[in-house]
Amino acid sequence: MDLVTLEQYSFTVTFTAYMVASILYFIYLAHKNDNIARLATLATALGFVANTAFMLLRWKISGNAPFTNGYEFLLSFTWGIAAVYLYAEWRYKFRILGAFVIPVAWLLLAWIAIKMPEEARRAENLMPALQSNWLTYHVATAMVSYGAFALSFGTSIVY
Repeated sequence: MDLVTLEQYSFTVTFTAYMVASILYFIYLAHKNDNIARLATLATALGFVANTAFMLLRWKISGNAPFTNGYEFLLSFTWGIAAVYLYAEWRYKFRILGAFVIPVAWLLLAWIAIKMPEEARRAENLMPALQSNWLTYHVATAMVSYGAFALSFGTSIVY
């Protein structure tokens, strides 16, 4: 199996895991069943691992950090959302936020699956302006900060 096929599988697993987690968090919101909340967290963690695998595969395929086009950035954004959410859930034990945060990541993945053309998904050589190491630092901090923004968005809806 080649890396591109593995990349496609990791996208599918990420998409499915975040979708299942979103549904489970909504069920938890309605029924307050801790077992459902644990399953939702497990699904989110699985999606996070698959999302991480996707980013590593994309890095290997393209030869640079997966932050160079809209497709890669949106996938990095979903990674940041899941990372910040999982940290906040672990730290504060406030699982109800998952019903408002994880669907944002899932909807971004749905947008990618529906609207991103295949040409945007191909790894290409970078233009000289994007070949700086600062791009990696800039986008890495941006994806974590956007993840924190998504968490604050979910928190504001809860309150």
